[in-house]
Amino acid sequence: MEKAGRQGAPHIDSNQLENLIQSLSTKKLEKITISSAEGLHFVEVPSIIRIEGEGNYATFHLQDGEQVLASKNLKAYEELLSADQFIKVHQSHIVNLHCVKKLLQQDGGLLQMADGSEVPLARRRKEAVVAALRGR
Repeated sequence: MEKAGRQGAPHIDSNQLENLIQSLSTKKLEKITISSAEGLHFVEVPSIIRIEGEGNYATFHLQDGEQVLASKNLKAYEELLSADQFIKVHQSHIVNLHCVKKLLQQDGGLLQMADGSEVPLARRRKEAVVAALRGR
């Protein structure tokens, strides 16, 4: 009977648990652990410029120019990162609001980021993104 009860419980990754505990205790996540093919990367949250989803993977673009390919999808990080600092602007992009330099009107809307990259802005998310940028 005890075994049956354990089978129904969801599996919680130790990294997820560590991040959750840190988030709850500090109220603001300062570092996240990113699991990749190379190993574990410990990344300062403010150093994340943007995250680009690619199927079951996500690429972190960091301020020092480093790119880290994570073995989790974009949704996992969308739920983990603070909504007052990060926002999903397109089905395959989450950006750090503090790293947005310009909102360009071309191609329906593009965000120019601190590293010079341009991220597409979904039409249906534009109003919420503009409001978040004004409120930062």
